[in-house]
Amino acid sequence: MIHNDTTQIQRMLSQLAHPKPYDKGTDMLWTDPYISEQLLACHLDETSNLASRRADLRAAVIHFLQQYLSPGDSILDLGCGPGLYTHKLAELGYQVTGVDFSERSIAWAKDRARERGLVIDYQCSNYLNFASQSRFDLVMMIYCDFGALVEEERALLIERLRMLVKPGGFFIFDALTLQSIESMQFTTSWDLSEGGFYSPLPYLCLNQRLHFPSQKVLFNQHYIVEEQGSEHLYRFWNHYFELEDVQSLFLPRSFTSVTKGTHVLDGLDAYNDEHVGFFVVQR
Repeated sequence: MIHNDTTQIQRMLSQLAHPKPYDKGTDMLWTDPYISEQLLACHLDETSNLASRRADLRAAVIHFLQQYLSPGDSILDLGCGPGLYTHKLAELGYQVTGVDFSERSIAWAKDRARERGLVIDYQCSNYLNFASQSRFDLVMMIYCDFGALVEEERALLIERLRMLVKPGGFFIFDALTLQSIESMQFTTSWDLSEGGFYSPLPYLCLNQRLHFPSQKVLFNQHYIVEEQGSEHLYRFWNHYFELEDVQSLFLPRSFTSVTKGTHVLDGLDAYNDEHVGFFVVQR
């Protein structure tokens, strides 16, 4: 039974009302034992784009990436999840490394690679802390992960990329653009579940999506109250970029060029895919 006492309501209001840019939540999806299992199922669900893009859209991304690759090149996939891109790239003959901090996803990726006889170096690590003696022809970060980083994290990642990308090599990532968010709705809603994505127990989920134009960032928060009264707050920030924004991030830091690919994808799924920008940063 949810405990609707005044103290709990006041606490909820103080946490949910008027969030400031980059306020953090109290919990993390990817390392939660139960939710990470649900996330893996979402990654592998070819009928939706909630965690990973469908196979046809992944093929379009790989086709785009191959414009910047030569046979046998080395590739580093940051935030590789269960290896949906890395498996295919290894099958195409590239030398592939995948990094993700979801133990469940990495375990699945390793098992699938073993089943297919693929040699892929998988590492369970936070890519912001990832270090390697190797340099790569291509470092990729797909499904708008770069936009989820706050300013300090982006700066840290860019410094690491300077060491990870070979001279002349590429860092390629996709991100929301202003055009991709123009039709999005910024609303507050709630759901009552008998057990689902966030918990096997009955729970109430309060959802909110906001837009902070001055920071060029979207905000999503999900406040979960389980039947026995436990509370969890998940918060996600996602920046959108134009070409000049990305140029200002990379060109002063020893990268030589930044270009933008458009219409790599089609459709209006989770991120209005047809307007997602693919940014190509050359070292």
